[in-house]
Amino acid sequence: MPIRVLVVDDHTSLRQLFDLCLSFEDDLELVGTASDGRQAVQLAAELRPDAVVLDSHLPDGDGIDLLPTLLQTVPEATVVMFSAWGDTASQAQAMHRGARSFLVKDRDSVTDVIAELRSAGQGGPPRSASATHAA
Repeated sequence: MPIRVLVVDDHTSLRQLFDLCLSFEDDLELVGTASDGRQAVQLAAELRPDAVVLDSHLPDGDGIDLLPTLLQTVPEATVVMFSAWGDTASQAQAMHRGARSFLVKDRDSVTDVIAELRSAGQGGPPRSASATHAA
């Protein structure tokens, strides 16, 4: 059974890129995309994803602040932060609030995120060096 993924990012092109990339993966399935926090919580409740790829800066608020609400909505989901902003304080705060890992868009690729989703689905440790940077 594939790992069901929800992608939350305000950039349409990144959501489309994940849609394309995940369509080639047999063990991962994109079940939905959201462009803001409100939509993310609504879709998480409806779709019950196994994993969420979450941007830290959304039009209606901070993705890190959204983490507790998302994890309360779908406590079984793993959250992988994927953000353009990768300062140590943000990484530490995201990990403290329940993110599995924090990958940075200018250091990590969509392929790194996919590897992280796969590792999470298999119960493995975070794979990326930057994913564990704040841990």
